[in-house]
Amino acid sequence: MDFYVKDWAEIADKYERAGLVAGNGLSIHISQSFSYPNIFEQAKAHLSKDELHFFIAKFTMDFEEIISFLESEKYNDTASHSIEKIENYLKNIKRIFQKILILNIKKIQDGGKLKAMSEFLMHFKVVCCLNYDTVVYSSMLNKSECMNDGFRPGNYLGLRFLNDKFSSDWKDVKKTTLVFPHGNLFYYQEGDFIKKLKSGDINFLDTIDKQLNDDKVSLTVMEGQSSHKIKCIKKNDYLKTVFEKLSDMPENLVFYGWGMAERDTHIKEKIFSSAKTKRIAISVLPHEDEICRNKIFYKISELWVKTHGWSSYPAIEFFCAHSIQSWYRTKYGTKFT
Repeated sequence: MDFYVKDWAEIADKYERAGLVAGNGLSIHISQSFSYPNIFEQAKAHLSKDELHFFIAKFTMDFEEIISFLESEKYNDTASHSIEKIENYLKNIKRIFQKILILNIKKIQDGGKLKAMSEFLMHFKVVCCLNYDTVVYSSMLNKSECMNDGFRPGNYLGLRFLNDKFSSDWKDVKKTTLVFPHGNLFYYQEGDFIKKLKSGDINFLDTIDKQLNDDKVSLTVMEGQSSHKIKCIKKNDYLKTVFEKLSDMPENLVFYGWGMAERDTHIKEKIFSSAKTKRIAISVLPHEDEICRNKIFYKISELWVKTHGWSSYPAIEFFCAHSIQSWYRTKYGTKFT
């Protein structure tokens, strides 16, 4: 393993047509408004007294932690709230969270960052986005002719997910396939169909906002525990299909803004269930020292050795997250050790 932190420009050629796993750090890199503390500050005025109390009692600003707690409370015989009340709390907290995301996305929509980011994303064969916001998707709309996601026009408003089309999309060597194994704001379920709002609409975000106002909560897997997330994923045709495909990611991988937290254990296990991975580049922030890099290394090595032993262990290297500044300038970043 190479502990030396490089600029992205030094290693980019090795990861052409690789697989990218993007965590919330990617959105935060675009705007700090996407961090949970900032989202919580915006949401406080819209949460009920009881809903706000859950956050205070748990000493957290993490929406996923609260949603996981409330999901568990539904099966707690000593819970102080009825199941009906808990369901209402869950729905409202998710709706408020999603509306805050839309508000924050609108603030960056007119800038050049999203368009420039697409120049970076289009170099990957597969982009696996774990975020609930539309930053990655909105960015790739600037390169829609280079994008696949398995959705095709149906005989109703919106786009329908088709398994066979997705399978052929995955094999497309020229385009970038986008997958959202934790859902996204523009997905929702209607009957037996998984629908995606039409991206060509001028008021795309307003359309999502209207869905929320009409009491249609977007399809997002916000549960805070990996075991809870995987249960939700397996109940949904789209989420289950794209999740299973993660074992067939390209042999070279880039992890950007993804801390590989315990709540994403199912994602790590699925990606590394195949021994085909040859090389991994992981983004780190300037303030993260060698101890942080060691922890990341051992997270991967522990899972890899448990699954495959030491045979064909992938090469791991680190790069400065701030050196990918294609949405600001061509090259940027300082080497550090």
